[in-house]
Amino acid sequence: MKKIISLALATVMLGGIACPAVGAEETEEKTYRYVALGDSIAAGFGLENESGSFFGDPSLFLTEDLIANPIRSAYPALYGEKLTALGEENGYEMIATNLSTCGYLAEDVEKTILEDNHKGAMMQSILRMTGNTENDPMEHYHEIFSQYIPDADLVSIQLGGNDIILSMFSTVGKSDNPIVEAVRTSVMMLLLGTDPQTAMQTAMQKIKAERDKINYKTVIEAANALKTVVDATDESVDKAAQDVGSIIDTVRTINEDADFAVVNMYNPYGNSLELNGKKQNIRTVVCEIITGSAEYISGLDKNADRDTVVADLKQIVKNKLSYPMQYLFAGKTIDSTIKALNSSLKEVAESKGAIYVDVYDISNESNLDPHPTAQGHKDIADKLYEATYKTVAEKLGIEVEEAISGDADGDGKVSILDVTCIQKMLAEIFDRDGSSFSGRFLTAIEKKIFDVDGDGRVTIQDATAIQFRLADLRP
Repeated sequence: MKKIISLALATVMLGGIACPAVGAEETEEKTYRYVALGDSIAAGFGLENESGSFFGDPSLFLTEDLIANPIRSAYPALYGEKLTALGEENGYEMIATNLSTCGYLAEDVEKTILEDNHKGAMMQSILRMTGNTENDPMEHYHEIFSQYIPDADLVSIQLGGNDIILSMFSTVGKSDNPIVEAVRTSVMMLLLGTDPQTAMQTAMQKIKAERDKINYKTVIEAANALKTVVDATDESVDKAAQDVGSIIDTVRTINEDADFAVVNMYNPYGNSLELNGKKQNIRTVVCEIITGSAEYISGLDKNADRDTVVADLKQIVKNKLSYPMQYLFAGKTIDSTIKALNSSLKEVAESKGAIYVDVYDISNESNLDPHPTAQGHKDIADKLYEATYKTVAEKLGIEVEEAISGDADGDGKVSILDVTCIQKMLAEIFDRDGSSFSGRFLTAIEKKIFDVDGDGRVTIQDATAIQFRLADLRP
């Protein structure tokens, strides 16, 4: 921990003569600095975009103004708030700086640390599209990185998503196959925040417009092109993870005291989603819709107007089935790639002595935008704090006690009194440390104590788990 020692020199002006203050003494300014490195996920893309335009998002370019006024609902800022609370309790000023950069691959971060005026391939395209090639907002990236990274006590890194995306587009980017072009267009529209239905309709319109060029040969070509995308994506996973390791090595050459946290990738298209105000399993939703359609057809009169039936079924597909099916398809398609990336990132983190932060199962999104919602960012901040708490606490000189799972009342043993303690906590009539328990984020130590069944939450089931343990039974 870098500590800045300053001499408090107080002076008073009396009759135009400066006199040293009596009793001036040295004071120690205790500061802890956290720096976040990442891509658009860590930057908070889409969270505070009032314009609704991709190019109008305030996190698109990294500037000193953005650093001074960060996206508050992005996880680096939320994590910073947790650090601030911890610092206030222990006499430290905690400074969080988000240097995450939209459109960056893992290798771009390292090159920006080392080189002046580096621009990644994706950001070069965005610069051209925004017309910012002359008034370049990326001109000072290296300078900004050089200002904040050397003094960081903790650096979090979340990268790899763009590496996968770029590998896909570089593989099919030059293809003039009409089917590949349609797929490329729809995927790009989704990445830019277009709603899935519009993106799919645009793709179908492109195929329809080029239907005279589509035959058996073009279909085979498209299938082969999309197969190479899968192969290229597998290669990009390994490279992205190795590049994250290179970032750690590079930062250590200019800041040997920094700790590192490698944040893995989550699947924004999991097996459940918010639908009709509640979280539901996608497969169940799809089955219910298909079953309902079958019941509708079977209940029709044999003389029902065919055009009306077809129109009704189209509405079912459009309004009810399209979104869940796309969501399910996306989740299954990219899940294996995400898991492969996370496995590689974990290996790199362990080999570099970094903290591995698993955020794979954070809250699923309710759309096909791969960027987390505000709740998703909150989940990441919680997991990052839990994973890094011990490391941060030790640097702040906070004694980290060895937690005993189930010792809710803190008396050093697990007894029936701990069952009562958890029950009272949940009823908000008792707190363990003088602060409000209900709704308060649990530290890593507290979670080990209270979350007896290990499901990530503190519920009445944890009290029951203690009872089973005391009775030497298993639920």
